[in-house]
Amino acid sequence: MSSAKKHGEPEVVVVVDPAPGSSAAASVSNPNTDSYGSGKTAVSVRTGGGSGGDGASHAPPKNTRMEVVCVIDLHFPIGLSDRKKAFEEVKFACGGGLGPGGSGGGHNVQHIQFERLDFGETNVLDSFYNADVAIIDLTVQVQQSSLFYHLGVRESFGMKQNILLFLDSNRDETLSLKSSCSNYIFVSYHVPGDNATAMVTDTTQLLSTDSQCRTSLSTKLKHQFKEMEVQSK
Repeated sequence: MSSAKKHGEPEVVVVVDPAPGSSAAASVSNPNTDSYGSGKTAVSVRTGGGSGGDGASHAPPKNTRMEVVCVIDLHFPIGLSDRKKAFEEVKFACGGGLGPGGSGGGHNVQHIQFERLDFGETNVLDSFYNADVAIIDLTVQVQQSSLFYHLGVRESFGMKQNILLFLDSNRDETLSLKSSCSNYIFVSYHVPGDNATAMVTDTTQLLSTDSQCRTSLSTKLKHQFKEMEVQSK
């Protein structure tokens, strides 16, 4: 997806701060945004880290507690109950480490409401751009353009560990979005009943049925976290 800046989105000014031996990181300073997110936000980036020292890999060593951010709308009414269940699965996959600084034996996870990211709050941008893993729910269609913009900025800092979620309520829409996100980890999910948990859907099937939903979203995310840890070796 293109990360080109669109009208109404904050302009991000990148300041490179070499720091050999450390992972690539971004910090946001001196924001100058209005209620529409216009203006400039200065972002300081530390480069380096990894065996090559070029900041290309930000994956933490295996078994390291990761900082995870999850951008998912818990206010928009359409599909809200399903997104809430998806977020419960995200927290469960992280082992209960609701953070920053949360307790539990897994990873720290911080929820980011879309409006705060879109507005360009300094601490929210800092958390989003620097997290080891970003989980981004694309279910609300009107939010997709802004979310892809911020995802593009995050990737420009070398932060490649990103997972895209999407509520599979319309198979054609799901397949269309998945095909346009072929360079990302794309996970579609479905809640098969009122008291059910969020389950991963198989987009290779022509029809979505309850019998096809055999893997919980938390199980899928745990697997992805392990793969990210292995890739850091």
